[in-house]
Amino acid sequence: MMKTNLKLSIDRTLSGGIVRQLGVFILFILIVLLSFRLLFLLFDIPLSRADTGDEYGTFWNLLYFFSDGGSQTNAVSGNRVPVYLLSIFGSVLLGGVLISTLSNIFERRVEKVASGKTHYRLAGHLIVVGYRPATIGLIIQLGNDSAFLRSTILLQTSTDVASVRNSLQHSLSRSIMQRVIIYQGSRISTEDIAALQPEKAAALYLLGDEGEADCDALHANALARVAERCAAVSRLSRLPTITLFFHPSTVTAFRRADLSPLIREQLELTPLIYHDQLASALLADNCTGVGGKAVPPLDSISLVPESDHYVHLVVAGMNEMGVALGMKAAQIAHFPNYRRRKSVITFIDEEAGSRMEQLFTRYPYLFDVVDHSFMKIGEDKLFIKGEKENRYAYLGDLSDLEFRFVEGSPQSTAVHSLLDSWATDEEALLTIAVCGEDAPQSVSWSIHMPGIIFDKQIPIFVFQEESVSILEAMADDGRYANIYPFGMVSMGVPLHLRTLDWAKRLNWVYSCFFREGRLPEPPPRELPPFHPLFSSWHKLSIADQWSNISLAESYPVKLRVTGRQPGTKITPFTPEEREMLAEVEHNRWMTERLMIGYRPATAEERALITAHPESKKSFKNRFVHVDICRYEELLPDAQGNDVRDYDRILVDALPMIVT
Repeated sequence: MMKTNLKLSIDRTLSGGIVRQLGVFILFILIVLLSFRLLFLLFDIPLSRADTGDEYGTFWNLLYFFSDGGSQTNAVSGNRVPVYLLSIFGSVLLGGVLISTLSNIFERRVEKVASGKTHYRLAGHLIVVGYRPATIGLIIQLGNDSAFLRSTILLQTSTDVASVRNSLQHSLSRSIMQRVIIYQGSRISTEDIAALQPEKAAALYLLGDEGEADCDALHANALARVAERCAAVSRLSRLPTITLFFHPSTVTAFRRADLSPLIREQLELTPLIYHDQLASALLADNCTGVGGKAVPPLDSISLVPESDHYVHLVVAGMNEMGVALGMKAAQIAHFPNYRRRKSVITFIDEEAGSRMEQLFTRYPYLFDVVDHSFMKIGEDKLFIKGEKENRYAYLGDLSDLEFRFVEGSPQSTAVHSLLDSWATDEEALLTIAVCGEDAPQSVSWSIHMPGIIFDKQIPIFVFQEESVSILEAMADDGRYANIYPFGMVSMGVPLHLRTLDWAKRLNWVYSCFFREGRLPEPPPRELPPFHPLFSSWHKLSIADQWSNISLAESYPVKLRVTGRQPGTKITPFTPEEREMLAEVEHNRWMTERLMIGYRPATAEERALITAHPESKKSFKNRFVHVDICRYEELLPDAQGNDVRDYDRILVDALPMIVT
C-alpha cells in the first residue's frame, strides 16, 4: 500500500503543473550537488581546479564541474574520477533532463490552452456559455457592440474546444477572434463557474451546447450556481444575464413559479424563449431581413372598425418555429373590425392532426373558446368545425381569432388549390410563413408556391437558420422579391428588441399611475442605471414581465390602426380612438390570459363573484378570471371601479412610451 501511494504521489507530481515539475527538477539537482559535496568532504578529496590552484576550492567549484562538461581538463590528480562522475550527472540533468522538462512544460501548456483548461484573471468580460449555431452570431453582435469594444469574450463549452475554435476562426473576423477565450467546462460545476469569474463580468449569456436534451434544466441549475458564486464573493451589483430557453414547457414553469430569492437578488435576468424571440422580431419588432429589406407587417393596410379586410397568416410546418409564429400572431393580430371579420391563423402540416392535439393540450382554455376547424387532405372537402366548451357558451363569442388546421403536404396539389383560393380572396391580407424541418425543405416549399402567390407578391417568410445564398440570389429576381428569409444564426439572436424597452417603460408608467393617480412625465430616451424604471421592472415576476412584453408587442398594430407609426411623435388619441383601442386591448389581454392557463368563470362562478366582488381575487388565484368576457360585460372590481379604465389607461400611456 505504501509503495502504491508513493508511486501515485510521484505520478501526480510529475504530471502536475509547471511549478511542480520545475520544483522537482531543482530539488533533484540540489540533492546531487549536496551528495557530491559530502563525498568530497568525507573522503577528503580536493575540490580544487588546476587553472586556479585552489587546493580545496569552494562550492562554486562544485557548480563549475557540474554545469560544464568540458571542465574535466581542469581537474587535479586527486579528484579526476569524482569530477568525471559529477560532470556526467551535470550533462545528463542539465542537458537531456532539463531540455525534456522544458519541452514537456511547453507542450503541456499548449495542450492546456488548446483544450480550454488554461484559466486567466479577467474583469469586465462577457461570458457566453454554450456553443451552438446561434453562438457565432451572438459573438459577432457582442464584438461589434460599441459598449463592449474592449471587452474580452469568454466562451465556455462542454464540447471539443479544438473544433469550436476552428469553427469560430472560419466565421469571425480576426479582430473579434483575438478577443475570444475558450474554456472547457460544465455550467453546473461549481469549480467551472468560479473559473468564469462572474463576480467581475459585465454580462452573462446562457445559450447551452447544441444537442443537449435537458438544456433548459441545465440553465436553471447554472443560474443557481452563478447566483451562489456572486453572493459568495459579494458582487457589488446584479449581473446582467440573458438566458435562452428552448422548450415551451419552460414558459409554463415560469408562469407558475418565479425565480428563487437568491437569483433575483444577484442576477438581472432576462429569460428568452428562442423560437418565440425570433417570432417577436419578425412579427412585432419591425424586423429587417437579408440586405436590410424591411419585413411587411401582417396588417398591410389599416383595419378600421368598418373594414371588411382581415389578416390571414398561413404557417406551413408545425415544428417549434411554426407553432411559435402562429401563437405570436394570435397575441398581436387583434383589430377593431373583429365583429365583421376575425383574424385567421392556418397551420399546414403532414401531421397536423396529432400536432393540433398537442397544441390543444398546451393551450386548453384558449381552444375552449376560440373558433377552430380541421381538414384532412384526401378525406375532407370542407373544414370540420371543432367543438367549444359548453360551460362558457353563456358568454357568447369571446374570441376575435379563428384557427384552421390542414393535414397534408404543403407541396400537394390539394394544398396548392387552397393557397390559390386564399390568394384570390380580395378581403384577405394573406401572409405565408414557411417553417420546414431543414433549410432545403423550406427553400423548396417557398419557391414552389402557386404562381398567383408571386404574381400578387404575397409575403412569404422563410425560416432559414443556415446559409441564405440561394434565397439572396433569387431576391434579385423581381418575381421572388416577396420572399423574406428570417432566423439566420449569422445575424445573431435578437436579444435587445425595442419591445423590451417599451415593456419596461409601460410597467413604470402603469405603476406610477396607480401609486400617484396620474400618468407621469414621459421618461427620457436615455435613462441612467439608477432610474426607478429599472428597479420597478426587476421587482416583477417573470410572468408579469412577459405579460408587459406581450402588451408592448401589440403597440405597432394599435398605432397602424389609427394611422400612426412607432418612432414618430404620437399625437394623443381622440375619445373614439381611445375607446376603440381599449376594446382591442381587452381582446388581446383575454387571448394572453387564456394562453397562460386562465379560464373564464362559469355562469355559477360569475354569479357568485357578482354577489361577492371580494371573492374575485381568490378565484383569480385558482386561475379563474371573471374578466375573460366581452368588453361591454366587464364587471366592476372589488372597489366598484370600472375595470375598462385599466385598458383606457394603457392606451393613454402608449404615446409617451413609443414616441
